[in-house]
Amino acid sequence: MTIEGWKARGTYHSIEGHSVFVVDTGADGDSERPTVVLLHGYPTSSHDFYRVIEDLAGAYRVIVHDHLGFGLSDKPRDYSYSLLEQTDVALLVWRRLGVRSAHVVAHDYGTSVATELLARWNRGFRPVALESMTLCNGSVHIELAKLRPIQKLLRNRTVGPWVARLTSQRVFNHNMRRLWFDPDTLTQDDLDIMWQLLTRDGGRVVLPRISQYLRDRVLYWHRWVGALQRSGLPLAFLWGAEDPIVGADVAAVHHAEAPGSRLTVLDEVGHYPMLEAPARWTGALLHHFAQWSRSTAVPNESRVLGQKQIVGKRLVAVLQTLEDDGRIHHAGHCFVLDDGVVFSFPSGPQPEFLARDVPNDTEELGCVAVGATIQNVYRYGGELFEPDDVVLKMSSGHWISQLSSAPEGVHFSVGLSVDEEPPDELEEEYVEFWAE
Repeated sequence: MTIEGWKARGTYHSIEGHSVFVVDTGADGDSERPTVVLLHGYPTSSHDFYRVIEDLAGAYRVIVHDHLGFGLSDKPRDYSYSLLEQTDVALLVWRRLGVRSAHVVAHDYGTSVATELLARWNRGFRPVALESMTLCNGSVHIELAKLRPIQKLLRNRTVGPWVARLTSQRVFNHNMRRLWFDPDTLTQDDLDIMWQLLTRDGGRVVLPRISQYLRDRVLYWHRWVGALQRSGLPLAFLWGAEDPIVGADVAAVHHAEAPGSRLTVLDEVGHYPMLEAPARWTGALLHHFAQWSRSTAVPNESRVLGQKQIVGKRLVAVLQTLEDDGRIHHAGHCFVLDDGVVFSFPSGPQPEFLARDVPNDTEELGCVAVGATIQNVYRYGGELFEPDDVVLKMSSGHWISQLSSAPEGVHFSVGLSVDEEPPDELEEEYVEFWAE
């Protein structure tokens, strides 16, 4: 898509005195769909998503803007280009468009805007309700990134301005092609558009200042990496495996340290998966959304934590309570459905009677995150626990199962048919949660 064609799809919004370019597929009145907001990378623009936006817009309202200093947005010289300010701009854009909740999808530079959003979310600052977050090929773990020489030069406050002025499109094309697994999939038209959007309206002048975002990633490492480690938000990493800067090994680190997260690695794809493999990238993203629509976090307004999941014919909430000392106690739990026993193994210490060996005739249903513990959930067609180990109670037609040997602050679960009413004993704030 040409620059003029992309420009025709969007509009400009004045945000804190600066003009920000925004493409909003809900601008024509179709704004009631669930919203997906896209955050683009460095040094490119919102145009990176032109190959995927139509497929996403089939089911979602899609919003993507150019960060200040990028693409068709203003490139002011009297601006910090701090990632904190870029996050403020993103929130102001979404508020201007009336966004109340959204799935956040971020690539490269945009992943630091996303993790700043997440850090604020974890602290209770939630002007937009985050439904989920998907990060793609970003160097939030800056210490693991294999930065290109041009990035290091642009980051240098003395050398950077000279490098920006002297760099030609030939050098730019060479560096961009090295980020693709298959450079032949990167067209010359795309390269020309990237270069024009990068350099227009004084882009060369502000590029060295934008490049200081790498220093922000060092300065706010604990804040942003910590946000991913501590969050209970539905979280996924959708990654091009052959990225020479942040390959599949970096995605694996993120996934391992983020409880309950999902990981999809696209083989034979480089740093820009939405451009190099748009159908695979979009398919994986929509799959994550579909999975999350059946597993939504329970509101954490009280001392109860948990997550819901449709298992068999029933909707199940996995809950956890706290001791008076504030510690979370981890214990195994199970619940009985019409078609057999469903059980889970938490990653924390197990009660002595709970065998870690999964019976051969089981079906793995997936994972749920409970507090900081990941539960692997299975269905088993036969008897699993001895009666002395599990106390099954009947209340208003709903099974409640509890491990009798667990400490105070026990995990427990509540299972009910999707079309049934919530149990009376659930606190009032969960009534909305049970409603479909």
